[in-house]
Amino acid sequence: MITREQYAEYLSAFNRNDFAGFTKFYADDVVLELPVATLRGRQAIVDFYTKVKATVRETLTVGQFVSDEHGLAV
Repeated sequence: MITREQYAEYLSAFNRNDFAGFTKFYADDVVLELPVATLRGRQAIVDFYTKVKATVRETLTVGQFVSDEHGLAV
């Protein structure tokens, strides 16, 4: 289970383009399914966001955070 503090650390790393910082929260076999691609593994996610963040400024903010043993919703 991820805590609110851990998620805040993840989000901060994502927002400042700290790829090593935010991908450390991913499982070794992470799969990110996006409308434009399916990314398998940390490096695929880093490669994708390196390209995206070179041209798009994206900042994520959280309105609500709910986490329990079954999952996470933000």
